[in-house]
Amino acid sequence: ISSFDRAGLIHLVSDLYAMNPENKAFLHARFQLGKAPLDDYKERIRSAVAPDTSGIRIKDPSVSNARRVISKYKKAVGDVIGLQELRLCWCESAVEFAMSCGFEDEGYFEAHIRQYREACQALVEAPESSRQGWIDKLRAIRNQADMGYGVQDEMDYWLAEADV
Repeated sequence: ISSFDRAGLIHLVSDLYAMNPENKAFLHARFQLGKAPLDDYKERIRSAVAPDTSGIRIKDPSVSNARRVISKYKKAVGDVIGLQELRLCWCESAVEFAMSCGFEDEGYFEAHIRQYREACQALVEAPESSRQGWIDKLRAIRNQADMGYGVQDEMDYWLAEADV
């Protein structure tokens, strides 16, 4: 790559951009292109943890796909605010999905708790301007998560540990 001239690098990036949606999302996030590059990542998390159950082909939720989306965003941008927004999106979507269709899966709940814990722990790094809004969202998510399996108790614990 170091032997490429400016035009060659531009052409290479252009080809990578056109090659697949993952590359496009990465470049949009990295260079803050488009209206809201974070929205694409949020939508991919929603479809992974809360798939549409109204169609003929019902897909199971995919924790690994959602985790990959966050990992890709972290590599592309990695900013604290964006990562926190993705964690909160995951938690909101997971709770809504589980509560709306009675979904019960221990591994799914454990992954949800991990994201919730990370969101609570990230409050330490939170910019003052975002902190209260995130705390309010975390409380709202916890309040909606009446799905059994000790999920709400775990969420209470991590929110208390965040000392809010």
